[in-house]
Amino acid sequence: MFKLKQIAIALAVAAAMPSLAHAALQYDLTLIGPATYGSATSINNAGVVVGSYYNYSTFQLKGFAWSKGTLSSFGAVGSGDYATGVNQSGAISLTGGELDIEYGTAYRYSNGVYTHLGTLAYGATTRAYGLNNSGVVVGDSGLGADTWEDNALRHAAMFQNGQAIDLGTLGGAQSTARSINDSSTVVGWSEVAGGNYHAYIYSQGTMSDLGTLGGNYSIAQSINNLGDVVGSSTDASGKRWAALWDNGAAQSLGWIGAAADINELGQVVGSGDNSGYLYSHGIAYNLNSLIDPSSGLTITSANGINDLGQIVGQACDSFGECSAVLLTPVPEPETYGMMLAGLGVIAYAARRRRQRAM
Repeated sequence: MFKLKQIAIALAVAAAMPSLAHAALQYDLTLIGPATYGSATSINNAGVVVGSYYNYSTFQLKGFAWSKGTLSSFGAVGSGDYATGVNQSGAISLTGGELDIEYGTAYRYSNGVYTHLGTLAYGATTRAYGLNNSGVVVGDSGLGADTWEDNALRHAAMFQNGQAIDLGTLGGAQSTARSINDSSTVVGWSEVAGGNYHAYIYSQGTMSDLGTLGGNYSIAQSINNLGDVVGSSTDASGKRWAALWDNGAAQSLGWIGAAADINELGQVVGSGDNSGYLYSHGIAYNLNSLIDPSSGLTITSANGINDLGQIVGQACDSFGECSAVLLTPVPEPETYGMMLAGLGVIAYAARRRRQRAM
């Protein structure tokens, strides 16, 4: 369970932001990196963005980190790589490998150092999909070495203190982990006994099925520090909706597609029907209705959101050239000031917790 103090902090932030859903209905758009099928995956509160782009001259997927107009690529983890997450201290989860790196090697990158995270079996490939503010990374690992004929089964894994920890499954053969919060609660999806995939939440050694919206399929993509989980699920008719699990109960967020990330304020981003979406204060918005149409760009996906409401994803032009993109909300000045004040409460409480732990 989450502490009452965390709930009090969330309420303080909510009180400081009474009309964000109405104030943040316009976004400034910034393109990041080359227009070679780039996409941004994650952003922290300092505005550090990570993602990847395709280098057509070398036929490699290349991970990047971007901050205040400066783009840097990774190069020490193989012929190709992609970055999947960045925490508040700037540590990055990434996977390195060959070419399209469907499978590769999971790393954590921090202060110029690449840390190999281990495997669940000798010779297995690993993938990193996210990390928390303590630097614990989650993803998956093969249970054996891949061959030209077949790939090994994979299990969700937590990479901590140089070890890969097998999180198991919901009764099926395979699973993966996609997000971890600061309480080391993990979410992802797993095969169940019948072979379908279900979203799960993993805490203190136990993996629990989060269920569906009435269908036979669900996946979880992100969890915040209050335990809110987002992803997607099918309903009884088979339609796949962006979904939120609040205290274990699933609800649709209002668009067909998937939710990718949720911030500490409960704002959700995701994608569907070749568009990016934002869910804020009970309302789902197509992000293309919230940007200047004269840009000539279409927001095709929204993959990450920080606590300032900045969103990252992908935008494409009419010729099909796609780039990583940063969307920055343009709220009313007084609302922006209240938002920063609310975030200050979170920062102060976090510092107090760290001081008491020392």
